[in-house]
Amino acid sequence: MSDTISTTRTAVADSGTRTATATATATATATATKTATAAATRTAASTMTGTIAGATAVANATALASGGGSPTSPRAQAAKPGFEMKAGQTMAIQGKKYTVEKLIGHGGEAEVYQVSGTDGAKYALKLYLSEHEFDDKLIGRLKSLGDKAAVVGIIRYGRLKNSSGATRGFMLMEWCPDGSTADWDFKGNADAILQIVTLTARNLNELHKAGILHKDTKPENLLFTDKQNCTLLLSDFGISEVLNEYGFTESVPVARTPVYAAPELYDEKNRINVPGEKTQTAKLLPAYDYFALGMTALALWTGVGPFMRREAELARLKIDGLIEVPASMPEPLRTIVRGLLLKDPESRWGFDEIQRKLSGEDVPVGEAPGALHIVFDSGKNKIAHDVRELARFMMETSSSAYPTSTGGASATGCARPCPSSR
Repeated sequence: MSDTISTTRTAVADSGTRTATATATATATATATKTATAAATRTAASTMTGTIAGATAVANATALASGGGSPTSPRAQAAKPGFEMKAGQTMAIQGKKYTVEKLIGHGGEAEVYQVSGTDGAKYALKLYLSEHEFDDKLIGRLKSLGDKAAVVGIIRYGRLKNSSGATRGFMLMEWCPDGSTADWDFKGNADAILQIVTLTARNLNELHKAGILHKDTKPENLLFTDKQNCTLLLSDFGISEVLNEYGFTESVPVARTPVYAAPELYDEKNRINVPGEKTQTAKLLPAYDYFALGMTALALWTGVGPFMRREAELARLKIDGLIEVPASMPEPLRTIVRGLLLKDPESRWGFDEIQRKLSGEDVPVGEAPGALHIVFDSGKNKIAHDVRELARFMMETSSSAYPTSTGGASATGCARPCPSSR
């Protein structure tokens, strides 16, 4: 089945402002304002034929593309001859017709469009800009998560071929109407961020049990299917890898989004020589994803924009294990984030430690030797965990009497139970 379209699109823009309630783990609610603008200019006519090269899968996976580049760059144009997509254009994918509504995201890897079926249902269509090989083993494992509500679902995947014979890889995916956590303002909203962190930790746990390392956990890849009830899914599995029989991957030490990457990716002591080659790989455990979750929590707390502007600084600090968690961040979120950001992957917190912390257990944070735990000012939740942090607290106050008691501050659990891992 093919559809011939000849329409001209000079501009498609979508902008809107939404205010919604963010459901928090401590049964608190917070209002966030979202402004999303997507614009693209196209003038094109094309004939599209939808074909699938491979099996259809009902699975759970990727949504938004990330990286550099633009859909009108020379690189992108060279990678997609004849594939200019226009609002109103229709195409057939395995016998089913879909209509393009608008471009919703693009990067160096792919473009993502909102499309609708003949029944009006909305989907996200990801079109890869260059040759893309699907990992059927990875997708098969994602398919096993279909009943776990942990990741965005793939409806179909394969290759689209146009009338000239050019092809592009595609994924047709579940539509997440409320966007990503990066689209909303959670700055300083500890309750909402705690809810996001616990749900994402639970989703990562399901992913790891299925034998998959995400490798690109960040605010843009956490999608809301229902923001008011904080229903959250993992997305974008473009660089994900299947864990080996020993529970780790051997990955090329390059991160798609460096600011969120765990320090072990860059640690020379964590390199593995590839037999017969000059290249080296990094040994990455599931703990890699939890460090990225800790960085995601910091980004949401400070605001994603301001956080990204500190990318170079944060990259240096995390390699030295010196990422600071703001003293203004309340418990139990602060302790959880500290646990997630431990430099040592073997000591780093995961879903189990978060569950135990939220159930009221006093879970120790595995600090490096010589670390401190000094309650400097319990009223302001200032707890020094190293000499550097203690010195900063001392400089911030004009008081001459400094508390020296040791011991942890009491942590309050969430009124809403931590999500279970089924």
